[in-house]
Amino acid sequence: MALPATVIIGDTRLRLWSQPAATRLGRMAARAGAGEIKTLHQLGADEPAFLVCADAVIEQRLATALIQMPSTVLTAPSRNAPGSAALAAMVQGRDAAEAAEALLTAETAPDAPPPGLSYGDAEAIGGSYDHVLRKQAVPFAERLGDAPNDLLERLTFGASYKGATDFVTKYVWPWPARHVTRWCASWGLTPNQVTTVSLILMFLAMWGFCQGQWLIAVPLAWMMTFLDTVDGKLARVTMNSSKFGNFYDHGIDLIHPPFWWWAWAVGAGGLAATRGPEFVEMYDLALWVIVIGYVVQRIYEGAFLWLFKIEGHIWRPFDFAFRSITARRNPNLFILMVSAILGVPDYGLIAVAAWVAISMGVHFFRLGQAALMQKQGRPIRSFLQGG
Repeated sequence: MALPATVIIGDTRLRLWSQPAATRLGRMAARAGAGEIKTLHQLGADEPAFLVCADAVIEQRLATALIQMPSTVLTAPSRNAPGSAALAAMVQGRDAAEAAEALLTAETAPDAPPPGLSYGDAEAIGGSYDHVLRKQAVPFAERLGDAPNDLLERLTFGASYKGATDFVTKYVWPWPARHVTRWCASWGLTPNQVTTVSLILMFLAMWGFCQGQWLIAVPLAWMMTFLDTVDGKLARVTMNSSKFGNFYDHGIDLIHPPFWWWAWAVGAGGLAATRGPEFVEMYDLALWVIVIGYVVQRIYEGAFLWLFKIEGHIWRPFDFAFRSITARRNPNLFILMVSAILGVPDYGLIAVAAWVAISMGVHFFRLGQAALMQKQGRPIRSFLQGG
């Protein structure tokens, strides 16, 4: 089946995230499922077309949903006048001229849509649940120039954030990450370039852990986790992502944590040895618990998704909240950082092992509860979807 053509209606010199509006819209349309950019005159009468205002700022998932709704015009409240303005439309070529006229109207949209078309706002078209980023949020739809660029950047940046994530990523990184993302965009840096810098920092941190150089290694590790946030946000806000970039970023995220914890064990091993053979045995066991627990947790996440078709940490509010502190990379690194500050990095490794064991116990208890509920015929749905 041919992809619908993309038609950008009007023109603007305004920019967002240091990009020309047309460049960003073209990327957004392609990611949302639209095809090549055409003009109105190039459209065939029966050719489907995705029309979008040149000054529109639309969340990608909203555009994706609109493309699946023929004969629909997206409207959004106007910030400068009462009522709503039309921002985009999914139409057949024969209806494109009337839809384009509605998009070009600077005033509020009329009460009645053009014949054969229907109006819908962001929530009606895109819903209020983002299944990709696992959060409850109505997608945004705005016009460049109607709101300050800073507000639009905050909207687009906030929309790129996952709902279920660790407490550092969710509460500490957003403000600095938005400003660093803006700086990267202004200098034309790509997400893959940022990922490469984070990869270098990952190796430097691992070397520092092995050497027991906590004052150097811990800040480098946090810088790596920070850039791990920035590269994904840069890709989403500039619509500049690729299959390779996704594999590159997530591949690093998946592989490096066990190597960090091993390196930490090596660096703190000398101190652990001074505490006697019984402590060393417990110390060695702790490393095995952490590494095996990491693998088991990944298996648990895959098993929950396979069995119940949702991710475990978005099932109920408890799971959503527990994801912020469960034994993943950033919470574990926080525990190790505190232990290094206190001068007991070896005890930090044991504390992480204990937290890994507790987290695994919680996860598998929840897995058992879900299995029992499903056996009883009760649906397993995310509370974010009203389940």
